[in-house]
Amino acid sequence: MAASLNILFAIVMLSLVGKGFCQCDLTNIKVSQVSTGKLIEGKAEYEVTVSNNCVCDQKSVTLNCVGFDTVEKVDPAIFRKVDGDDGHCILKNGEIFHQNDFVKFNYAWDTSFDLTPARSRIGCS
Repeated sequence: MAASLNILFAIVMLSLVGKGFCQCDLTNIKVSQVSTGKLIEGKAEYEVTVSNNCVCDQKSVTLNCVGFDTVEKVDPAIFRKVDGDDGHCILKNGEIFHQNDFVKFNYAWDTSFDLTPARSRIGCS
């Protein structure tokens, strides 16, 4: 009987620990922007860093980017508007964004844009 209770306890504990490792959501995607102090074609330049602070991989990460525009070329493999959707931009072509992974890009416009996490698919192994 004691052995059965120990096994049951171990199973419950492992399932709780396993669930705890994958309690991630959009709040684990961090977006920061700073002005570089440079002007590009008369527009202020901003450096954006997006990081995944989740212990799990995330993919298909998109940011809200309503009205986003820039006079500075941004590598579309890093950050681009979603085709047919003016309100969302995708990171890394939707590829896996590992734990502690980050991307940086610069853009230049009259003001900074409010780039916030919109969607992602979380996958834990």
